[in-house]
Amino acid sequence: MRPAAKLKLGRIPGSASLRHTALVVCATLLGFGFHPALVSATPFSLGTASQFVILGDNSTYEAGNSADIVGNIGVGAGGKLTLSGGPFNLTGSIYFADPVTGTNYVTSGTNNISGGPPTQSQTLVNSALDALCNHTNSETGACGSGTVYATALSVYNSSSAVHNGTLSASKTFTAGNYNYNTVDLGSGDTITFSGAANDYIIINVQNDVRLLGASFSVAGGIPIDHILWNQIRDVDDPSNVDPSKTLTIGGNTEFAGVFLALDRQISLGDSCNTTGCDNFGRFFGGNSATNANDFRFTSGATLRAPVTFKSSAVPEPASLVLLGSGLLGFGVAARRRRRKG
Repeated sequence: MRPAAKLKLGRIPGSASLRHTALVVCATLLGFGFHPALVSATPFSLGTASQFVILGDNSTYEAGNSADIVGNIGVGAGGKLTLSGGPFNLTGSIYFADPVTGTNYVTSGTNNISGGPPTQSQTLVNSALDALCNHTNSETGACGSGTVYATALSVYNSSSAVHNGTLSASKTFTAGNYNYNTVDLGSGDTITFSGAANDYIIINVQNDVRLLGASFSVAGGIPIDHILWNQIRDVDDPSNVDPSKTLTIGGNTEFAGVFLALDRQISLGDSCNTTGCDNFGRFFGGNSATNANDFRFTSGATLRAPVTFKSSAVPEPASLVLLGSGLLGFGVAARRRRRKG
C-alpha cells in the first residue's frame, strides 16, 4: 500500500522576485479571508420593491421643476401624484394601487414619461409595499417579520447594538450594522461604502437625515441595493408618527443607497445636477396622513435606479484568488522548464 501523501511546505519555485510576489499575494488572501470588515451584516431583501425607484403608501408626491428620474414610481392606496412646474422627465412607468383619476393624478406643464400614462396595478404596488412594511398595518407600525423595516429594527434593538450620536464627518462603512441618532453631512464630507457582492450595510437613524453637499463612493463590488438607510420610528411607540422628522437631500449631493423613511417627510432637491455626477438609489416612505406634500422631488432632482455607480478601484477577494493562482501556476511552469533544460 502506498504511504499516505504528505503536505510538504518548502520554497516556492521560481525566481526570488516571483517567490516574493507569490508570498505577498498569499498574505493578502489570508488578510481578506480573516478580515472582520468582510463579515456580512444582517441581510435583507427588497423583494418586488426592487422594481421601483420611488414608492410610498398613502403618500402625496409633488414632482417637477426639471426633475429627472430613471425607474418606476409606485403610489399606494390613498396616495396622490402631482406633476407641476416641468419639465418632469421619467424614464419608467407610474403605477397606482387605486384607480387612476383626475384627483390622485394631477399634471401640468411639460412631462416626458417613457412608460406612457399611469396605470393601476394594485397587486404589484401592494406586494412591493409589503416587502418594506406590511401596507395594511403600516400606520400602526406593525410591519411584520421578514420585512425590510422589521429586519433593520431588529438590528437597532439588538442587545449588542452600539448607538452613536451624530454622523457629521467623512466615514468609510464596511459590511455591518450601524446606529445613529442623526445624520448631518455637508460639503466636503465623503461617505464610502466598501464591501463584496454578498455584503450588506444597514444604517439606522432615529431622527433627521440631512445630506447637503456630501459625496458618496462605492468600493469592492457591494450592490447599491445592499446599502440601507433606515429611519427609525418612535422607539417606544411605532404608531406615534412624528412628521417633524425629515429626510432631506440637496446642495448638489451625490448619494447612493436605499432610503427607507416611513412616516417621514422626504425632500429631494438640487441633487447631483452637474456633469459627471450620478445618483443611484431608491426612496421608500412618506405618509400623507400626517403630512401634506410629504414626498417632494423638485429643483433639479435627479435619481437613477441602482444599476451601476462610480466605484473605487478595490480588488475583490475572488479577483485576488485568480491572481494568486496565476502566479503560483507561473512558478510551477518555470520549474518544469528548468527540469527539461
